[in-house]
Amino acid sequence: LLLYSSGILVGLITWDFAMAIIASTFRRFLSKPILMGISIISGISLIGIGIYFAIQAAKVLFT
Repeated sequence: LLLYSSGILVGLITWDFAMAIIASTFRRFLSKPILMGISIISGISLIGIGIYFAIQAAKVLFT
């Protein structure tokens, strides 16, 4: 259990650091309007995924 938990934690930390490095690298090459567009599209996507899973949960709970 300790080995698997440690592996998951190391994987998450590695992923977070990699994403932070990639984001800071590409930030230099992208303009503010493009970054805003990416942020808006990401936010809308997350809202859509949340709604989808809420509908799926409601179907499971009420049928």
